[in-house]
Amino acid sequence: MQGHNHNKKNFKENLISFVPDIRVYELDYLQDEFILLACDGLYEQLTNQECIDFIRQKLAESPVMQQDPKRVAKLLGEEA
Repeated sequence: MQGHNHNKKNFKENLISFVPDIRVYELDYLQDEFILLACDGLYEQLTNQECIDFIRQKLAESPVMQQDPKRVAKLLGEEA
């Protein structure tokens, strides 16, 4: 029984928090290119700069009016 209780304790200690980190930023529409909202899983695989470089490259492959941010987001997830 003690082992069972020990496992319960470890389980409770290792739960993922559902409380998000919230930050407020003022956007500069003349300077900010895009916003990337992602979970820890993405950043465990790619650095911030790698994400930025990937997104810029994929967006640049299409003319501005034909860029598809959803497609680029999906490709970024696949890359990770």
